[in-house]
Amino acid sequence: NQMVKNEYGLRTVQVVHSVIHRALVHAVKLGSIPRNPDDATTPPKPKTVEMQFLDENQVQQLLITAKARNDRLFALYHLAIATGMRQGELLGLKWSDLEWEQGLLQVQRQLTIKKGGGFEFTAPKTKSGIRRIDLGQNTLRILREHRQQQFVQMQMAGDAWQENDLIFPSEI
Repeated sequence: NQMVKNEYGLRTVQVVHSVIHRALVHAVKLGSIPRNPDDATTPPKPKTVEMQFLDENQVQQLLITAKARNDRLFALYHLAIATGMRQGELLGLKWSDLEWEQGLLQVQRQLTIKKGGGFEFTAPKTKSGIRRIDLGQNTLRILREHRQQQFVQMQMAGDAWQENDLIFPSEI
């Protein structure tokens, strides 16, 4: 109930309940307890929250505003909208994943949060997560502009720049 209250995901609550239940079943088998007290409970049903999407007008307004403000993440927003890629996939993209001539983007890693803090690159969760995405000419143009802006940022940062070949590196 506390996990549901703290808005943990449905699957997380189910896994925790399952582990506790199995541990108590094992305790009954060992004779440590006479019966499984979890048999008398009903696992909580987490509230499912419907995902909110932007409509076409909101998407256009987001892109127009980001472009007008020269937002350094404009290319990220555009690529997310154009491809439907997940956040971790977008943040894991490297320039070497982009085949400019063919207009293809290879998705082969994602940026994930490490247990205990920090980040790491991992393979996508499923085999189908590794894929090639066809990019349109407008998206390629936006990525070229983004790369030029990134090159300027790299020169301004000098020795402080840590090159990781990332398309969307952190400002830090």
